[in-house]
Amino acid sequence: MLKPETRKTPRRQYIHRELVADFDSQSVPELSDFYWVTFLNISDKGAAFLSSHKPETDRVVIVFGGGPSVVARIVRTSCLAESPEAVFEVGCEFQQRLGTRSLETPRADGTLS
Repeated sequence: MLKPETRKTPRRQYIHRELVADFDSQSVPELSDFYWVTFLNISDKGAAFLSSHKPETDRVVIVFGGGPSVVARIVRTSCLAESPEAVFEVGCEFQQRLGTRSLETPRADGTLS
């Protein structure tokens, strides 16, 4: 039996690669802390993505399209595939948008914008 839908806003398909970093709620992550993930869906309140990296904190910073950055709280993490390459599906709830000066935006080639 399927679990009933509990989201407050509808989700939309959003298949994009974006940068994510674990966030300790104290300091903005360094460029080297970010890793690429593949987003699956998004809503006004949160999103879900696939990653080979299991988040090590209960919050992450997400950089969308090299533009806006947000802090999101991890609400669930599921391991979809085991060794040799684990794949995690991560669901998160948006909490706060970071100001443009809070985070320099990393490009795909590793440079900052």
